[in-house]
Amino acid sequence: MSGEIKKRHHLKAMIFAGVVLIVSIWFIMWLKDQAAKQPVPADRAIYDVKTTDWKKYGTDQDGDHFYRFDESGKAFPDVLSVKTRLIYSKEGKKAYIEKRRAARLSDQGFDELTSRTVLYGLNCISKTREICVLEVFELTKEGKTLDYAKTGSYKNWNPIPQGTVYDDLQRIICPEKSQ
Repeated sequence: MSGEIKKRHHLKAMIFAGVVLIVSIWFIMWLKDQAAKQPVPADRAIYDVKTTDWKKYGTDQDGDHFYRFDESGKAFPDVLSVKTRLIYSKEGKKAYIEKRRAARLSDQGFDELTSRTVLYGLNCISKTREICVLEVFELTKEGKTLDYAKTGSYKNWNPIPQGTVYDDLQRIICPEKSQ
C-alpha cells in the first residue's frame, strides 16, 4: 500500500509542477504582449532629430555626442533629466550593429541608422557619480524609430566611469560635484 501512496504523491507533484510551468509560460507571454503594446512616442523622436538645440560635449569611436536638458521635467526629485544624442560614425554604427547581432537583436532597417537618443537620469547630489537610462531611441536621419526601450519602475543606477563621454557629460551637467 505504501508504494501506491508514493505513486499518488509523485503523480500529484508532477501535475502541480506542470500547472505551475503552464501558468509561468502564460504570464511571461502576457508580459511580452503588454510590452509590445506600449506605443513608441514617435513625435518626440522626430522632434529630437529635427531640433537644433543640442550642445556637443564629446567625440569617441562611436561618433559625436550632444546633450540638452529634458524639457518634460525632472525624472526624480533632485535628479536631473538630460537627453543625449549620439550621431554615429561609420565605425560606431558598424560596431553597434555587430553588438545587436551578437545579442540576437533585430537589425532590420539598421542600415539606415544614424543616431541614438537617450534620456538619462543624472544624480548630481550624491557623493557617488551615478547615471541611469530612462528611455532609448535608435533613429534614422528622418526620425523614424528603429528600436525603442523605456525602463520600468525599477531604475538601474550605474557608476559613471572616469574618462568616458559620460564622465564629460557629468562634469558639464553637475559642475559643482565634478571637483
